[in-house]
Amino acid sequence: LEQADQIFTKSVNHFWLDLQWYLCQALKQLGCPYDGWADIVKQDLSSLLERLPGLESMAYNDGTPFADEVTAGWIAQQVHANQADWQFEHRPILSRPDDDILSLEPEALQLADSEGMEAALRWLEQLPGIKGVRHRWLQRLLMARVTEQCGKPDMALHLLAELNANGPFSLDEW
Repeated sequence: LEQADQIFTKSVNHFWLDLQWYLCQALKQLGCPYDGWADIVKQDLSSLLERLPGLESMAYNDGTPFADEVTAGWIAQQVHANQADWQFEHRPILSRPDDDILSLEPEALQLADSEGMEAALRWLEQLPGIKGVRHRWLQRLLMARVTEQCGKPDMALHLLAELNANGPFSLDEW
């Protein structure tokens, strides 16, 4: 088990699916409580294969398959069979009402086209409801996007550097 753990973390061995098969076999042989860990390894592999379909049929540059015949059979019989038992629920990310500032980009660009970039930046600067660190950050990001779209990459870089210099925020601030 220790050797499998070390091998798995080196280079691209996390795509060597035979290693997961060996690991599951060893965990099952150890019995309780390790046999439950084998199920976790299978669920994890199932999730990986769901995100990267066909991975088990791929090979390394030297022709070594990610999964030999035995492992491919095990994947088909036991790992894919588990997908019906274990489902990951994909939940859409809900937009927050204060993220709507980014939806003002087309309006700001239209204003920049008609009255100039400076007018668009003034309009963005004077938007009502800009409160807190998050709002200010999103406002500056939008200003950078507008300046870049208006052909002023230096100004956009300056605004982005300002955002970067403000550093990380705590979750409470964000």
